[in-house]
Amino acid sequence: MVLPDIHNYDRRYESQKRRLTESDVSQRNKQLILEFDRQAVMEQLSLPRRIKLMNSLYNLATVYLKKDFDQATKEDIKQVMLEIESRQDYSPWTKVSYRAVLKKFYKWLVFGDEYRDKLEYPPIVSWIRTNMKKKDQPKVQASDILTEEEVARLIRASEHPRDKAFIAITYELGARIGEVGKLQVKSITKDKYSYLVDVNGKTGQRTPRIVFSAPYITAWLNEHPHKDDLEAPLWVLAGRREKVRARYGSLRAMVLRLAKAAKIQKRMYPHLFRHTRVTHVLINRLMSEAQAKVYFGWAPSSRMLADYQHLVSRDVNDTILVMYGIRKDEETEKVLQPKQCSMCQTINSSDAMFCQKCAQVLDLKAAIALDEKRKQYDERIASFLKDKDAQVFFAKKARELGLWEKLKQTA
Repeated sequence: MVLPDIHNYDRRYESQKRRLTESDVSQRNKQLILEFDRQAVMEQLSLPRRIKLMNSLYNLATVYLKKDFDQATKEDIKQVMLEIESRQDYSPWTKVSYRAVLKKFYKWLVFGDEYRDKLEYPPIVSWIRTNMKKKDQPKVQASDILTEEEVARLIRASEHPRDKAFIAITYELGARIGEVGKLQVKSITKDKYSYLVDVNGKTGQRTPRIVFSAPYITAWLNEHPHKDDLEAPLWVLAGRREKVRARYGSLRAMVLRLAKAAKIQKRMYPHLFRHTRVTHVLINRLMSEAQAKVYFGWAPSSRMLADYQHLVSRDVNDTILVMYGIRKDEETEKVLQPKQCSMCQTINSSDAMFCQKCAQVLDLKAAIALDEKRKQYDERIASFLKDKDAQVFFAKKARELGLWEKLKQTA
């Protein structure tokens, strides 16, 4: 099954290949890069990985290495690595990536198509280290993570039901943006409780349940222009009748626009919702580690959860406050907690005042406040209509609109 591509990888690959063939890179290096790409195809490497390999080799050939790859010496490679390591604008992961590409490429160049059977690397690159010390790995900081209130503000800032649904489900699933972006109408299945979502990701297929985002998904599916076509993309471009899938650029632009409207100052990007959700789940102990790995799409042997341990120190810090009696050990209010109607059991959004299905009151305080506002409004209108000039004006307008007889009947 061919999965939808929200990143335009096919077009990006062709663009990268065209840039190489039309460049001033030597004919020999062009030949070697393209042969290496064909080898990557036979190894069944993913298209994103092939694009990365080709782009890295292109940069090495145009910026760092001023000779053909097969004519380079160990000293040439050392000089290349020295220049890359001195780049202040490169992240630690970018530098590690260049090291890994050089080792893989030269292992293939020296040993040929059987290079994967070789345990050792050729001397020209065997000295290169591709691991990174744990302390040097860049990490998301606790101050970067969104709060539940900020997620709620993003949803409130959304004017279109599609945008509300996207923010809600991307946060709740904690899925990779590629996984969320590929969803189709048929990916969402309703049962008697809420929805199950068929997610196809790096570790295969999984079917996580959503509850908090269910009301927003319901609202969006009700307005989806192609809701009866199960093969249609779940996220289509707004205002378009044809089934045009919203790609990564459009989804990222939406997130940035909503963050600005919600006055959120943190650096926003789609993957931040994954970091945020995993952190919230760990802090609130909503799942065991084994359950979290299944829900978020990590392999059982994955050590990814360890990368979030520095973000959950709030749990320890809260214990210290309880220890000294500064804070009571009580559960904090959940801003994003969905509201289940006691009458019909329908799951409603966290900010709903009335049940979307049966109109039962969900938030008594908010409902009373709303009734009070309506009462004040009615009193002001009644006071206004006591004025003789206002009565004449409205009577005239009622006749013009053909409402006079109806008004007399209901009087």
